[in-house]
Amino acid sequence: MRNSNMRIQATAVVACLLVGALCVSIHVRAQDQSHFVPVPQFGILGITRGQTARINVVNVSSPDNPFFPPDPCRVTMSFVDADGNVLLNNAGHPVRREVTLEPGHAAFLQINGDTLVPRDQLRLTFRPVVTVMPSDPNSPPDPNIPPDPCFPTLEVISNTTGHTSLLSNGIAPIPAQTSATGQ
Repeated sequence: MRNSNMRIQATAVVACLLVGALCVSIHVRAQDQSHFVPVPQFGILGITRGQTARINVVNVSSPDNPFFPPDPCRVTMSFVDADGNVLLNNAGHPVRREVTLEPGHAAFLQINGDTLVPRDQLRLTFRPVVTVMPSDPNSPPDPNIPPDPCFPTLEVISNTTGHTSLLSNGIAPIPAQTSATGQ
């Protein structure tokens, strides 16, 4: 009987230690993930005449949100072609916009297929690019501070009806991994 009680107590102690270790590992993993919120990337897309492509970016921070810093974020939005060259508007200027977004504010950049799709082509191929820069351009990034809370979306809008025919929040970049052989 005494032997049986000791086994039960030992099993209970081991179970408590395992549960405690599991809780600590879950907490640590969740904490590490909160510091890494990559800016989504977009693949190659296309629009035709009669369509507008719009990049929207919003700063979701607020004084009531403890998960994001309350400071503004600096964002550069642009459209590039399949070779990575920034698209030019009809005046020959790059289709690019840099903004500083205060908490709760949003901005956009758009291209209109009616003006950018050449008459001898059916569509314009492009890729939206959004870059979130450090709030202070003179200080190096601190890995212990979460990134600014600016999130982009892309939509393709009908010029005639104003209806959105495509809405994408992009895809989070996947960090490069090496295999077990180091290649």
